[in-house]
Amino acid sequence: MFGRKRSPFELVLFRGFGDGEHICVAGRVIRRSWLADETRKRGLLRRLRQGIKLLISRHAPRMEIELRCGDNLWHTQSDSHGYFFSCHKAVPLSGDDLWSPYSARLTDNSCGIETLASSEILRAPDSARLLVISDIDDTVVYTGVANKLMMLWRLFFASVDERAPFPGMGAFLKGLHGGRSGRESNPMIYVSRSPWSIYPLLKELFQCHDIPVGPVLLLRDWGISWRHPFPRRAEDHKANMIDFVLKGYPTLPVVLIGDSGQHDPEVYAAVVERHPGRIKTVYIRDLQRGPERQKQLLDLNKRMGEAGVRFVAATSTDEMAADARATGWLNPGDQQHVAEDAEKQKL
Repeated sequence: MFGRKRSPFELVLFRGFGDGEHICVAGRVIRRSWLADETRKRGLLRRLRQGIKLLISRHAPRMEIELRCGDNLWHTQSDSHGYFFSCHKAVPLSGDDLWSPYSARLTDNSCGIETLASSEILRAPDSARLLVISDIDDTVVYTGVANKLMMLWRLFFASVDERAPFPGMGAFLKGLHGGRSGRESNPMIYVSRSPWSIYPLLKELFQCHDIPVGPVLLLRDWGISWRHPFPRRAEDHKANMIDFVLKGYPTLPVVLIGDSGQHDPEVYAAVVERHPGRIKTVYIRDLQRGPERQKQLLDLNKRMGEAGVRFVAATSTDEMAADARATGWLNPGDQQHVAEDAEKQKL
């Protein structure tokens, strides 16, 4: 007796988000990898094999996808790299849960085998007072993006135990999630220029270090293949992802968190200009990259200040937490937790 045939395609769904009246979801259609999971193997060989599997891109473009969430049903199509991003004005979702399930299926599966997947969306409860959008690389977790080979090792081959957030960062994000009252359940969204394929690894990392979960909008195609072994450029990726998030939460004030190592301050300044009045505070982890970069940060501070946005470039998480408490985004108890968490990680 023959087993049931598998579809040659796989639907990879990311966690979606929305305020209950807007639903935004994203994902990718890929061809199943010929590199099978080898859960019984341990050590470097397994990690190398899994790293290669994550790096190689095998996308399925122009696929028709049906999406369903509650009483909402709509259709979208994957783009030339297999991705889809879809925001939908929604029939309000029932219930008060923070997470609501959604599902997807391919509707033009030429192989005749149904391809299904499911995930969940993060909703904003009535108690929410803030939307937090944070970078990941060198903001939450050190990856060393300036050293590409070391970055690749940390992204794909280092175990979760070998990675850790910056001192106090887990407690800071947890405090922003709780807000001033500690019970706001503010939505947390994470953006990155890392490839979509490390999404499962980051979910595990966040869980390990008690970082508030939320949709992780990696969703960048590095375009790596045997013929093209280097990541393709995606200069507008982070800005596009932030614009995408703001559609899902059109009324909440926003805090942006990033670092000074690459272009986060410039990207965030452009977001401020495109969305006047939405961004309230920008926190930048200052990686101290020299006098020229410090001058650029001062200029951006002035530029954002003229737009009514607080711009805080800080060398430690403690400094960010102190400002957030003074601004009303964090309660005093959580500020103390940040200091305790930072001290514990230094030991």
